[in-house]
Amino acid sequence: MPDFTPQLRKTLRYYFDSQIGKHKINVKVLMQKGVGVAEHPDIMQTIEDELGKIAEYKDKLEALDTLEDEQAQLSFLQEDGTS
Repeated sequence: MPDFTPQLRKTLRYYFDSQIGKHKINVKVLMQKGVGVAEHPDIMQTIEDELGKIAEYKDKLEALDTLEDEQAQLSFLQEDGTS
C-alpha cells in the first residue's frame, strides 16, 4: 500500500495556511468596512471570533510540525539502529 503521509501533510499545510489567510482577510474587511456587514452587528465580537480562528489554525500548523519532527526522529532511530 502506498504511503500517502507526505501528500497528506502537504495538503494539511496548504489547507491550514489558506484558512489563516481567509480569516485574516475577514478581519481586514471588518476593520475597514464593518458597517457594511449586515449580519454582524457586534463587530468587535466578530473580529475576536475571526482572530480565534486564526489562532486555531496556527496551533494546528504547530501540531503538524511537532508530528513531523517526531516522525523524523523515529525514522532516524530506525535507520541508525540505536535507541
